Amino acid sequence: MRVQSCLLVLLAALIAGGCADEPHYVRLPGPGPAAIPPPPSHPKIEGDVNSVSSADIREVIWLKQQDMVKEYGRALPIYTVRVHSKNHIEVQYWGADGVEFWRDARRVKGRWKFDELVPVTLAVADVARARLLPTDLTNR
Repeated sequence: MRVQSCLLVLLAALIAGGCADEPHYVRLPGPGPAAIPPPPSHPKIEGDVNSVSSADIREVIWLKQQDMVKEYGRALPIYTVRVHSKNHIEVQYWGADGVEFWRDARRVKGRWKFDELVPVTLAVADVARARLLPTDLTNR
């Protein structure tokens, strides 16, 4: 009887241990709302500002605010608008969970559009494994 209970405990431990190797995907929380800096009265405009018109900047800000309303239920403050070229503008804002976002808007056939985000999922085991890999590959 004692051997059977030991085997049962061993079997339960093996099953529980086998589940530990399966990747568990969890959303990593942001630093929280306390990490968000106070919103500016107007977004900071930087970069090659003379390559776009003020109407272009207003349109990009308006489009991003519309995206925010869909995603968050309200428009969040925009902190920075960075102009890279006449066809590329970046917008910086902070998500409700305290994560900083930079989103790219590009002019396509005369219309401003934000690049689509591709969801990227990292398994915790993959991140841990990446830390164990050697970063210096010169000694091959």
